[in-house]
Amino acid sequence: MKRHIIYLFGVVLLLLPACTTHVDSLEWALRQAGKNRAELEKVLQHYESDSLKLAAATFLIRKMPYHIGFCDTLFTPDGISYMPDITYPGHNEAQIKHVFDSLFDCGYYIWRTKERDVEVMTSDFLIDNIECAFEVWNTPWAGKLDFDAFCRYILPYRASNEPLCSWRRKMLRKYLPMVHSFQVGTPVDACMALNDSLKGSFHFVGMLPVYPSIEMVDRYRQSNCEGLALYFIFLLRSVGIPVAIDCTTWAKSEDGHSWCSVMDNKGGWHGFAANEMSCEEHRKMFSEKRKLIPPKVYRRLFAPEPVSMDMQDDGYRTYVKNPLFKDVTDSYYVPPVNIMLDLQRKLYSSDEGLVYLCASSINQHRVLGVGTRRGDRCFIKNVVGDNTFVLAESPDGKTLHFLTDTFYVDKSGVMKGPDIKGCANGTVGEKNG
Repeated sequence: MKRHIIYLFGVVLLLLPACTTHVDSLEWALRQAGKNRAELEKVLQHYESDSLKLAAATFLIRKMPYHIGFCDTLFTPDGISYMPDITYPGHNEAQIKHVFDSLFDCGYYIWRTKERDVEVMTSDFLIDNIECAFEVWNTPWAGKLDFDAFCRYILPYRASNEPLCSWRRKMLRKYLPMVHSFQVGTPVDACMALNDSLKGSFHFVGMLPVYPSIEMVDRYRQSNCEGLALYFIFLLRSVGIPVAIDCTTWAKSEDGHSWCSVMDNKGGWHGFAANEMSCEEHRKMFSEKRKLIPPKVYRRLFAPEPVSMDMQDDGYRTYVKNPLFKDVTDSYYVPPVNIMLDLQRKLYSSDEGLVYLCASSINQHRVLGVGTRRGDRCFIKNVVGDNTFVLAESPDGKTLHFLTDTFYVDKSGVMKGPDIKGCANGTVGEKNG
């Protein structure tokens, strides 16, 4: 998952400065469309007499330059597109891996194309998306959402970096009558009822060498965690349920994890596993099973929120600085702490700078969060304890240079390590609210 969002961060980083100029953000987005500008202007013209839908169209177009889709295609050695049948009894990951390994050994290859939404979006696609979104806004479970929440969590036409999919109306027609039959009145109740009714219809498989698409997940009824999450986000938004993808990078094991989160009528969020766990089951699993307690949690946004770091950026690219990912750790199950530590060894390269909270070697020192350093003192907000970390900086903006040995932070914020003097100076943190 991380290699995809790191690329996107580079795109967003290059675009953000343009938004701070005096050019209107809508005009700026239209300029970014280049030859596709006329398609987007058709949408604005289409809604000239409907102020609310015009505002919705404007919202989508203004944010569109920040989004990109990945399309992975498997080709034969002769350049013919091909996709093997990867549905096996028991959804055997070893069999799936064997199939792809055999194909790669025979010269098959994956070709990735990247498309900026603003350059390929059609007026028909966007208009239909807007019409479908407004059609479900007046349902009993979505009717209390204000326009801002509607725009951010129901209106968007994509969940992550999947290829654009025109199935929103198809999903609406298939699942909206089902949700109405549940006779529910809140987003959470609607979400849980639909998720429960689909339980067991899709399956998790961790090994997939291609980036998932809505069509691919629907066809094979299986995917990795990100694929299942983006599919269910697309499905749930199509019936008027405000949802988003949340994700973490593990501190106690390899890689990371993505799941879904639904917003209630008071603006609170509740995580759940698509097609698998309810909100309560998810809360219990991710707060009590030690290995699955996330050290940091980020929410995938459609509307970027620039990260304020109160310090000059060093240029190092990581998704935790991506304005399309919002740190929501303090809204999750285990109360986080704010870590403050004093470095015992002067391994840093300047008087002050950014520091990166990294996982230990068990997860290849992947970046979990970003903080600041002034002199010897480092500060990182909203970190869930009972995890092991390393602190690093990036003097050249390309590579990480470690500032500490591995250290452990308990749930209350107290740090421990085999050589505590070599990595920190005692205490540390206070719980949030």
